[in-house]
Amino acid sequence: MSGTLSEFQDIQTEFRDLKKGNSDVEIKFEAEKQRLVSELRKQEHKLFILNIKIDKSMKELSKLNAAWAPAEQDADQEMMTEEERLCFQKIGLKMDSCLVLGRRGVFDGVIEGLHQHWKYREVVKWTSEKKVML
Repeated sequence: MSGTLSEFQDIQTEFRDLKKGNSDVEIKFEAEKQRLVSELRKQEHKLFILNIKIDKSMKELSKLNAAWAPAEQDADQEMMTEEERLCFQKIGLKMDSCLVLGRRGVFDGVIEGLHQHWKYREVVKWTSEKKVML
């Protein structure tokens, strides 16, 4: 088995190309592997930050839940009894069915609410912060 120098060089270049082709695939594989590893690291970091935020919000929520207590009703809250309502309804049925607008202290949504009550000729109990009603 004897060969010339040119045959040897041809064989060497042929095998070198095969090895180089293999190394190109390996380089691409390694690059993809590194990209996936870095992506995994980024996702793990995001997960860590989200877990910290969840823990903080859970602590805040537990503080709010611990501090929350239902409000107690005032003992002096003015309530209208059924008897009082019926009495006012009888008085209202005897009265005119119209409400004079433009008086002090009666405005906007209050007028609409009063209108809805007067529509069925019921008397409305209305309190104001003013001492004297004119």
